Amino acid sequence: MDAWRDIRLKARACHIKALGVAQGDRRGRALVDAALKDADLELRYCQPGEVFGVGVHGSFERADGLVYVVCGQDPMDEVVVIAHEIGHSELHHDPSNEVRNVQAQLGGDPIDTGAGVVEGYSPRERKEVQADTFAGEFLCPADWLRTEIVNAARRPSEVADELGLPYGLVLNQAIRALLLPPLREPDERDPAVLIELDESQKQAATWDGGPLLVDAGPGTGKTRTLVHRIGHVLGQGALSGSILALTFSKKAAEEMRERLSESHRDAAIEMWVGTFHGFGLEMVTKWPGRLGRSADVKILDQTAQLALLEANLSRLPLRHYQNLFEPAYELVYVLQAISRCKDELISPEDYLTEARAALANATPDEVEAAEKAVEVGEIYKIYQDALREADAVDFGDLVMLPAELMAEHEDIRVEFQQRFQHILVDEYQDVNFASAQLLQLLAGGCQDVWVVGDQRQSIYRFRGASPANVERFQTDFSGSKVSLTSNYRSGGPVVRAFSEFSRHMAADPGAAANWGAFRGELGEVSLTVAGTVAEEAAAIRDQIESLRASGIAYRDQAILARSHLTLSRITDVLEQLGVPLLYLGDLFERDDVRDLLSLVAIDAEFGGIGLVRVAQLPEYAASKDDAIVVIRWSQDQGHTVYEALARLDEIEGLSETGRAGLRKLAEHLAGMGPTTSPWALLTTWLFERSSYLRPLLEAPDAQAQQRLIAIYQLLKVCSEQHDVEGHADLRDPGRKALLERIRRIEALSQDSRYRAVVSEAADFDAVRVMTIHGSKGLEFRGVHLPALATRYMPTNRQWVRCPPPSTLGKLTMQKEDHDAEEECLFFVGLSRARDHLCLTRAERYTQVNASASKFLDTVSRHLQMRRFSGLVPAPKAARVWSPLAPRDGYDERELDIYLRCPARYRYEVLDGLRGGRDSSAYLRFHRCVHRTMGWIEQQVEKGQPSSPDQALQELACQWAEHGPGGHGFEGYYRAAAETMVVSIARLIASETGTYDREPWSVQVGGRTIIYTPDRVVIGPDGRVRVQRIRTGRKTKFEPENRVYALIRKGAAQRYPGRSISVEAYYPATHESVPVVAKNDDKLLREYAEAITAIERGEFPAIREARQCPNCQCYFICGA
Repeated sequence: MDAWRDIRLKARACHIKALGVAQGDRRGRALVDAALKDADLELRYCQPGEVFGVGVHGSFERADGLVYVVCGQDPMDEVVVIAHEIGHSELHHDPSNEVRNVQAQLGGDPIDTGAGVVEGYSPRERKEVQADTFAGEFLCPADWLRTEIVNAARRPSEVADELGLPYGLVLNQAIRALLLPPLREPDERDPAVLIELDESQKQAATWDGGPLLVDAGPGTGKTRTLVHRIGHVLGQGALSGSILALTFSKKAAEEMRERLSESHRDAAIEMWVGTFHGFGLEMVTKWPGRLGRSADVKILDQTAQLALLEANLSRLPLRHYQNLFEPAYELVYVLQAISRCKDELISPEDYLTEARAALANATPDEVEAAEKAVEVGEIYKIYQDALREADAVDFGDLVMLPAELMAEHEDIRVEFQQRFQHILVDEYQDVNFASAQLLQLLAGGCQDVWVVGDQRQSIYRFRGASPANVERFQTDFSGSKVSLTSNYRSGGPVVRAFSEFSRHMAADPGAAANWGAFRGELGEVSLTVAGTVAEEAAAIRDQIESLRASGIAYRDQAILARSHLTLSRITDVLEQLGVPLLYLGDLFERDDVRDLLSLVAIDAEFGGIGLVRVAQLPEYAASKDDAIVVIRWSQDQGHTVYEALARLDEIEGLSETGRAGLRKLAEHLAGMGPTTSPWALLTTWLFERSSYLRPLLEAPDAQAQQRLIAIYQLLKVCSEQHDVEGHADLRDPGRKALLERIRRIEALSQDSRYRAVVSEAADFDAVRVMTIHGSKGLEFRGVHLPALATRYMPTNRQWVRCPPPSTLGKLTMQKEDHDAEEECLFFVGLSRARDHLCLTRAERYTQVNASASKFLDTVSRHLQMRRFSGLVPAPKAARVWSPLAPRDGYDERELDIYLRCPARYRYEVLDGLRGGRDSSAYLRFHRCVHRTMGWIEQQVEKGQPSSPDQALQELACQWAEHGPGGHGFEGYYRAAAETMVVSIARLIASETGTYDREPWSVQVGGRTIIYTPDRVVIGPDGRVRVQRIRTGRKTKFEPENRVYALIRKGAAQRYPGRSISVEAYYPATHESVPVVAKNDDKLLREYAEAITAIERGEFPAIREARQCPNCQCYFICGA
């Protein structure tokens, strides 16, 4: 359901009425005047500050029927202010509403980022955004605007001028009109049947016997019962301001607010309804001084937390969690460990005490884990100090700090206990230990603590949720328990299936789990077995179409899976079969989104290689070679790519088609420059200049609509994304900031919030696709659960990156917790279905056979068993590659690139593209160390050995010329480089012999591989020692690197008959590790096979979660 659809439909109805009153005059001024007249509202003007405070543009006073507008505004802004206030008069019931912002917004649900994850929209902010949405649709309806743009080929700027409206408002309407599905009128349904509370619900809602736990299984009407509970409390004479309603998620809190505003409109204004984190934020901002913060305290999301740690890298005692290439790769896991500490109210001091005690008593096998725990504790302490210094808190602090405030300050505790006499908590099974402790402190001796939860639906243990809170409730609060007994969601077969499964769950083995099916005997539960993933997807297609034929629309069906990997495997085939899907997958790796990010990357990232993808778009039809010619010319001449596009006549070597296409692109980018924001660039290009959208708008298929929704989601990111300090959105910072942020989001696997499709796209008649986690709280008439096979459901437990001290084992998910959570996930998936529950599995997902999930045994007697025997799609045609001529030699570094990703080899080695991100700080640091090492060796050969101090002086010279000067990590890298250079200087001073710094030509498989060793030391006795310098930390996988096989082969060819040793040398710890031969023939074959594949012209892209986002060709990949 699109929560904004009703607002837009109501605005359209008002527009049609006003248009009639205005006798067809569509101009904004005519429409608002007509609407004011029709609603019998009076318009009054006032001087700034005369009636309202500074910054107010207008107001609506309901009792008097007055719309105030402040004089002196731009006439177009004035029209928007009036339309905004008309929106308040139509949508809301507040006695007064003020307009403080006239900047056009996309509206809709915000993408969760920064503090928004905690706060979302406040009730007042939500109403303001709703009034903005109303104003846009009233003044310029999206359905009419779509016709003007698509059929009449008009631009938003032309329409804005004609209607006398701000361009930003019309642009946002154009974005909605073209990218979102057309608004669907509400379904005609029979009048809703009013269902009275059943006996169990009535008992829970009217309970007066002290604290109560309501055991609410899926579909048992917990929200309705909660709303009636509040009605009962109010009916008993309670003041609305004495009611506190808390829940775990922002989504659940907003749903609770909406339900309460419908049932108890006036009282809802005074109640405190929100999340534990939102409540904690109120406490932090009310008493910041007692927490060492100011009134301007900042809330840091994970990205900002990483930035804070990175800003303090030189303070961190990194060893096990050191990653010189990208510190965040390890620090992200440390932050997760710190977050879990806060979930459990464990301070840095407490953690360190336990960790040091564990280290003191560790056996040899336990030392490494104990050292890691101490390192995490030390980082935790420094991180908390850094938060105080930065006047900031993170999400964990928003519960931990208020709990500490309540425990340590009696005046605060008494104030809240006296203020809230009636406390309600939803989704209690998802609450963590810290939240439960905060609740106990809030409650004090309160006898009206009413919580609702279901241990069987506890699917957030991995982020701290503690279902044990449900078990302890009756003890912690001396309370009672009531179970809701009827399921109002599902038909009998579905209810029996998940009831049967629940009776065998570890989460609540003592539960009755025997819900009655209020809707009676309808629907079916089936299991279809297929041979392969393609067959399984085809079986799901058949089920989807069968349900649709029976009257269940695509939009009322969902495919739910344990992981996005499973979803991507299934949806790849379903899209090939033409099934309409609402699933974006990884937003930033979609082809359509990469087209736009490549456009943003032109001149935003070093080298301008975004042009390679953009130039080949059908509208421009230039070749990759044409784009490369322009890029090289710009680099040779010292111009930007934008400047080169404006001077195409000076560039030789372009094809006629390419020159014409690039000239058109130059026209489309005219006026753009270094300060053009991502928002301005993309919206101008998409809606004013290019024809990129037209093929998608004219295509009748669902995939085109899905692509349009993906583009909408990207624009939403551009319009709402905040910097790490939370001050400015990305309409203001440069394009490079956006691209860097996206790279980091992808590299750290923080893209989950961008996968969730915005609710504004809900009118798209397509099958919903999501993880089981994402389906929590939702229901569908038809649910398809694929991949019910061993290792896919349940999954295997993941290893612990930051092992805590054994005395704090609760900080990690133990095996029994993991197994219980997997059961809960299956239970949640089963219970999302209203009518039809279609389970499927394949017998083979990879080259290995997959047995049936053990969960199926429990529900087998409730399943209609089927074997798929239908048609499957033909495999995609294999790509035809063009062979390349053999080369005389292949550089080992280039072959390493190929073996990591053949597509990257093609871009970098064959096409000669150098760009994307600037040379990383790590690579510059690495080069400085290697250059200094070479200098030290040369000094020895000259008979002038260098002391460590002289080596450091040379490093300083190298650093000044080649180092990462000005980079945020410079101090961190400089300190590491100095440590390494001193180690290398001492190593070289201890050596005798000569050095071989010449490249090697190694013969492998009839081909020559060029390799230059880091160090070759030839001793006086002829012994040869070859060292590979590793500036990172030591890993157990290092000896498995194929390059050591090549080194051994090359050394044997170059120094026949001599004694040869091969080592990995770690200058950070002054440690040399011998690397002995192991599987050399196999490893060398990898090089030979790579050369053969290169000569066949095979350059497929290989997806790797960490490497891809750091590739300079990330955004153009596939072009």
